[in-house]
Amino acid sequence: GVLYDALGAASFSKAELARAGGRLAVASALVGVVRAHDPIPAYRLSGGSTMPGFGTLRSLWRPALEPALAEVEGLVVDLRSGTYAALARVPGAV
Repeated sequence: GVLYDALGAASFSKAELARAGGRLAVASALVGVVRAHDPIPAYRLSGGSTMPGFGTLRSLWRPALEPALAEVEGLVVDLRSGTYAALARVPGAV
């Protein structure tokens, strides 16, 4: 996405990639929250989408993601857009 491209990860050294992979998480409308180095397929799905027969992505992702995100320890800098931040809250994030 836009933030991932702005990060310039394509220019990272192996050490920088390893560090980013262990510290960065990426919000995906399709698969939830993944590590920066986790491969995901190319897709077109906005965080604000509604899935016919299932409801909004927020109603699908929030019950699954919020308990896991509540267990994250340490500083969390949340750079998600408002749409993606609405999918699941991260307690204590700045």
